[in-house]
Amino acid sequence: MNHPDEKILELYILGAKQDPDQRSAIETHLKGCDGCSALFREMKQYYGDVAVLQEQKDRALTLRSMIVSVPPFVRAGVLHETPKTLPARVVLFVMKHPAIASISLFAMALGMVLLMVPRSVEKDANPSYARAKNEFLIVYNKNGEELWRKHVGVAYDVEKFLYQLSQNPERALTTVDVDGDGKNEVLAIFGWTEFPPGISLKNTIMCYNADGTERWRYEFHRQMTFGKKSFSDDYKVVLMMAGDFDRDGKCEVVAAVWHTPSWPCAIIRLDAATGALTGEFWHAGWLHSVDHKDIDGDGVEELLFAGENNAFNLASIVVLDPRTIEGYAPATNEYIPEGVKTGRDKYFLLFPRSDVGTLAPHPRNVATELNLKSDGSTEVNFGERFSNSESYNLYTYFDGSMKCIRVIPNDDFILFHRRMEAEGKLSKKIDDKYLEELRQGFQYWNGEKFVHEPTMNKRYLETLENQPLP
Repeated sequence: MNHPDEKILELYILGAKQDPDQRSAIETHLKGCDGCSALFREMKQYYGDVAVLQEQKDRALTLRSMIVSVPPFVRAGVLHETPKTLPARVVLFVMKHPAIASISLFAMALGMVLLMVPRSVEKDANPSYARAKNEFLIVYNKNGEELWRKHVGVAYDVEKFLYQLSQNPERALTTVDVDGDGKNEVLAIFGWTEFPPGISLKNTIMCYNADGTERWRYEFHRQMTFGKKSFSDDYKVVLMMAGDFDRDGKCEVVAAVWHTPSWPCAIIRLDAATGALTGEFWHAGWLHSVDHKDIDGDGVEELLFAGENNAFNLASIVVLDPRTIEGYAPATNEYIPEGVKTGRDKYFLLFPRSDVGTLAPHPRNVATELNLKSDGSTEVNFGERFSNSESYNLYTYFDGSMKCIRVIPNDDFILFHRRMEAEGKLSKKIDDKYLEELRQGFQYWNGEKFVHEPTMNKRYLETLENQPLP
C-alpha cells in the first residue's frame, strides 16, 4: 500500500466510515512505516489535546500567550522539541498541517474558541465599600464590581446632601466586619435624606450581611419630656460611626439621632454584631458633625460631636469616652430630660459668641464642621447664622486637652466685619486682641459649673475611679 495521505489518515483517526479492507490496509501500513506511524501519533495527539482543552474551559488562555510559546516550525531538518502546553501543541499542529486544518474546520474552530475564552474567575463577594446613589444603596467589592443593590427612595443620594456627608459618605453608609469573621457587613442610616414625611426608615439603623440579606435593624423610638415640654416619637438618625473605639476587640456603632422638627438629640451606641443598644446620651440641641480620635494617648478613641446647645444658646462640643455613653449633657432645668441621670461626658465645651452675633437674627451660634488635622489638633468651624445659606464663620483649633490654641476667621467673616465697621454697626477691629478674647472665651463643664480653664467633667473622672471599665 502506498503512503495514505493526511486526509485519509485523519478520517481513520476520527472513526469515519471506510471500506474494511482500506482500514485493514492502513493498520498494516502503520505497523511497517515509521514516518506514517509518527504522523498518526501526532494527529491523534492533536485531537486528544483539543478534547482536553474543551474540558478545561475555566483556564485563562489567550491566543497570544499560546502562540508566543510555540517554537518556530522548520519543515526541513531536525524537528524541534514538542511544546509542553496543550494550547501550544494545538497551534503548532495547525501550523505544520494546514491541509488537515482546512478539512478539520470544526475541530480547529473549537480549539481556537477555547483558546480565546478568558478564565472564569470567581468574583470577590466581600463588600469593600457602598454608595448611596440615584435612590439606590449599592455595594461593591474591592475591585469596584457591584455585588448587590437595594432601592431606598427619593433623595437617597449622598452627593446631593449638604453638611459633611458629601466629604464623608461613611457617616451615612459604610462597610465593616461587625463580628470578626473576616467578611464585611454593610451599615446604613437614612435620616439624613430629604425623605417625604412618613418614611419609616429615617429612624432606623440597618445592618446587611455580605450577601445583602438583613442581619439586624435598630429603630429608635422614644417618648421624652424635657422640663415641662414633651416631645413626640419622631426621630431621624443623621450621622453614624462604626469601629472598635474602646479597643476591646468588638465593633460598636455610634449614631446621632435628631428629634424633628425640634431640638433634642441623642447619641446612641449599639453592639455592631447584634444591634443591641448599649449606651444612650442626651443633648439639648442638634449635633451636626462627628469624628473619633484618641486625643490624649490613653488607648481609647474619644467620640467628638460638634453642634449647638439650646439650653445655653451657644455652639457646643461634646467629647465622650465610648465606655461611658450615658446620661445627659449640661443643661438648665427646662432642658433636663425626665428620668435620665447626669451625664458622664469627658468634656463639654461652650463657644463664645463674636460681635457679629449681635447682628444675627438667630439666637445662637453653631458649630457645623469638625475635622482632625495632621498635626494632632482638632479643627472646629463655628459661626453666626443669618439664614440657612448665609453664615460668617471662624476656625478654632484644640489640643489633646481640648484647650483652644488658636482662632482664625475665614475670609467671609473678615469682609463682613469690615463692612459692618464701615457702616458703624460694629466697633471692634479684627486684630490679635480680638482673636485672643475669643480664644479665652470658651467655657468647660467641670461637673458642677462652667469654668474657663480646660477641664474634664469630674463625674466622668469619678466613674473611672469607682468602677472598672471594659
